[in-house]
Amino acid sequence: MKKHLKKVHIILFLCFCCCVAGAETTFNQGISCGGGILLQTDMVGGIAYLDFPFWTSSSGFLRGGITAEGLGGNLEPYGPNGMGNIGIQLRAGGNIQPGNQASGILMRCYGFTDGICNLIGSSRGFDIAVTVTGGGGFEIQFLPDMSVFWEYGGGVIIPCTASQNTLSGFARHSFGFRTYFK
Repeated sequence: MKKHLKKVHIILFLCFCCCVAGAETTFNQGISCGGGILLQTDMVGGIAYLDFPFWTSSSGFLRGGITAEGLGGNLEPYGPNGMGNIGIQLRAGGNIQPGNQASGILMRCYGFTDGICNLIGSSRGFDIAVTVTGGGGFEIQFLPDMSVFWEYGGGVIIPCTASQNTLSGFARHSFGFRTYFK
């Protein structure tokens, strides 16, 4: 698993390096959508975003939106399972533009929090749970409408059905891309 993760990071870094050469300095900050890979304790899957700017300036931002996730793995205490999630995310952070305005790269460091509704399917049937997560992220916008991101955090799954009454904590790492519109 670690060997494959290292390969994915190298490929993303090479794609970033190839795109920086043609970068421009005017960055779109409107509605964004994106997707990525989600690695969670004992589970792996994908994540999709649609978010909106609440406040944007040259030094910082506040954004909120909708996330959709699909995961599979071995989540305790459910055993082997698949999980479909939909939730809301809030991101707040600062913009860093290295060097001068002509550098063509905009970096963002941010914190995030999510509230997620989970539908968990296992050999025992379906369960419903709520997940609360938080963490930090780093985003590099190298084209006017495209960026790559890395996020790391953790959370807790709170069961909502009588069949489960155990809280389950986890760590998560996600990385992928976002496309911005005006």
